[in-house]
Amino acid sequence: MSEADLPEFLRHDPPPPTEPVRTTARRDGVPGEPGLWVVVLGDLVVFAAFSVAVGWEGRAERADTAAAAGRLLMGAGALNTVVLLTGSLLVASFVQRGSRPAVVRRALWGTLACAAVFAVVKAVEYDHAVAVGAVPGAGIFFVYYWVLTGIHLAHLAVGAVLLVVLLRRVGAGTAEPRFTEGVAVYWHLVDLLWILLFGVLYVVPVT
Repeated sequence: MSEADLPEFLRHDPPPPTEPVRTTARRDGVPGEPGLWVVVLGDLVVFAAFSVAVGWEGRAERADTAAAAGRLLMGAGALNTVVLLTGSLLVASFVQRGSRPAVVRRALWGTLACAAVFAVVKAVEYDHAVAVGAVPGAGIFFVYYWVLTGIHLAHLAVGAVLLVVLLRRVGAGTAEPRFTEGVAVYWHLVDLLWILLFGVLYVVPVT
């Protein structure tokens, strides 16, 4: 007897297909919430202003600034740049098209791992800075360094929380395109701000 000959209540219905998470970019406006872009632009303006201040101070006291920047761990800064770029690549991998929940979860876990690695590397770098006397009391350059990297680390923490929230929504099947895009935009902001800081604090002063 074939399954077609069985009563309807005895038939084995095929499992419903797994629906992809609706993360495809919308066509009806800018990604994410409009208010988020106010935060993004505000952050960029503030960090750009601080970057100009650091550059101005460095120009006035080029030798001292180069010596101060030389006490930082250039390799740690470069490693963290690669780490954040990797996280941004993982986020972008599913935002531009619909992806299955399992794929999205893997990408989000990977991005969270990148955030954790960044924080660990930054902790090691802070410990080194304290050990070599690269503290705010040692000069204005280190004031900028600690303030700007501290603010950026706070941004990273907020981004990690948003990733966790998105991960939970993906698991519950309630991830909305607008929220997903907003999280992606914010994470790219964290990445962009670090690239700016890496150039201003690590690279430019010693070149």
